[in-house]
Amino acid sequence: LLQSMAHQHSKVRSACVKAFGAVVQYGSATPINDALPVLAQRSCDPTPSVRMCTVNVIGQWLLDLPDRYSYHHKLIPLLITGINDEVLDIKTIAWQIWEKVGLKYAEENEQDLKDKMDFAKPQNSFPDSQFDRPNLGCRVLIYRNFSKILPAILRDITDWTVNSRIKSSQLLHTLLYHMEDHVTHHIQAVLGGLYRACQDEEKIVSE
Repeated sequence: LLQSMAHQHSKVRSACVKAFGAVVQYGSATPINDALPVLAQRSCDPTPSVRMCTVNVIGQWLLDLPDRYSYHHKLIPLLITGINDEVLDIKTIAWQIWEKVGLKYAEENEQDLKDKMDFAKPQNSFPDSQFDRPNLGCRVLIYRNFSKILPAILRDITDWTVNSRIKSSQLLHTLLYHMEDHVTHHIQAVLGGLYRACQDEEKIVSE
């Protein structure tokens, strides 16, 4: 399945992503570790239908995988990549799934988040987007996994391939809006990444 997810035909890639999703969902989550590089490629696949399929599979895992908490820091970046997709339908579906993931996480951790729920800030528009401010569960998921996600972003933001630099800069941009004032704990590392991105010769990265 892992080899076939890189097949030359997009329909085969989509079918294998779906099949792998079912194997993990109803079997063992262990293969996720081996599949992450391939899934990252499919989340940036040149064919929109493959990217949509990948978003749906990652979203299902984040919602229903029994051991999903152990894989949050590995799966969340793949779903967030869908939120930054150039195709509106993929972007919208990814955001809707992400909202559900956040709501479920907040419900499962209601006692732990009770004070934050009671004193949540008013909703406001999500900058540069048609979406609202991420819900509390989404924001907390990012707060709690940011330190595990950030190193890979900082590495990829200077990657030799343009697409990797674009995707990593978009991912960092979205995560920072989720982090809000919690980013101060990581400000030195974040600023280093932003400085390097601002010097990139690709306009979309520097912006």
